[in-house]
Amino acid sequence: MSNLTTQQMIDYGVSWLDKQGNSTPRKMLEQLRDFTVMLLAPDDPPHPALIPGTCELTIQQFIEYAKKWMLEHGHLTPIQFLTQVRDGCNLFLGQLPKPANDFKCCMFYPHQLFGTSQIPQWKGSYGVDSLLGYSLVDGQSWASSFRHNGYAWIRGQGGNAAIYIADSQMHNNVEMQMRLTNRADPKTGQRIEASKNEVIIARNNYGVDKWIVSLFNDGDTCVSPAQFEQYIAEITGCYDWASDTQVAYMVCLETEDRFNASDTVKICNLIAKYAPTKRIIVGSQVENLLLSVADNHSSAELWFEQATHPTQQPLTLESAKPFIASLDRLSAKVGPAKVWGGEWWAKDKATRQNISRQILARGYNCGSGDYT
Repeated sequence: MSNLTTQQMIDYGVSWLDKQGNSTPRKMLEQLRDFTVMLLAPDDPPHPALIPGTCELTIQQFIEYAKKWMLEHGHLTPIQFLTQVRDGCNLFLGQLPKPANDFKCCMFYPHQLFGTSQIPQWKGSYGVDSLLGYSLVDGQSWASSFRHNGYAWIRGQGGNAAIYIADSQMHNNVEMQMRLTNRADPKTGQRIEASKNEVIIARNNYGVDKWIVSLFNDGDTCVSPAQFEQYIAEITGCYDWASDTQVAYMVCLETEDRFNASDTVKICNLIAKYAPTKRIIVGSQVENLLLSVADNHSSAELWFEQATHPTQQPLTLESAKPFIASLDRLSAKVGPAKVWGGEWWAKDKATRQNISRQILARGYNCGSGDYT
């Protein structure tokens, strides 16, 4: 384990806690717990059983409590100190209210429900539409009905969250951002009227009140690497009104097509810089890339895509087994709350329900679910 003294750990811990005012209780506790585990390694003292209960302390109350506890426990040996901090974090994490703001995402819907797909790339054998095209379709005469059909499908499956790709279309387009993200007018500070504001329409008319914003497309993009930081600041700034219960950011759905693990971590760090309390999600079909990202960014959530093309070779109950086994391996690394059964599809509702229930029963998040 680390050769730091208890007093050195206290000094560092108190200094770190003083900087956590913009964090959330869950995120702060997870980071503190993960840090103690790293310092203890390779030691792993026994974990006590968690005590049931409910804890509703604010972030500031947690900070003050943790600082007071650390300052009062300088008499402990380093291993005792780290073990008790680890176990205390796990205790509180188990007692935090289970978020009522779970992102229940429905990535695809069958285009037969509303007629043939209107997105040219998706005509033919794909069989689905998706609000991934939320910004892509802007300006089309049918864009409004396309979006509202998507909201209706999400709500009909018991969902509450939409996912879309911001890349290219959103970049440097303030007028679109005002309509599609509820961004304030940079000149007046006013937001666009409710009848033209898709965020308000989705929330008030369909009950879709959560958004996963995929910052980068795995294909075409007009955002160069030199613009990444400015672009991330721009898009996250559009959601200055949103809490971590309302918006989360994704690097890319198929990250392996655009970035290696090192570059992905850099992007995660930029998201954390400009949206420090928001969830950060990394999508990929490659387990090892996701695991490598997790090794180097403790807050990253791992969104896993099925091995076959989701809409050309949809999952069956049998082919879902290796998909869920991959989720289990990711969970062994980061814990269930940071794992997403992300991009997948099954042709019939009963199969979608069955797979969704398997994912949710393990404590994982679901990206293409049926929650009915």
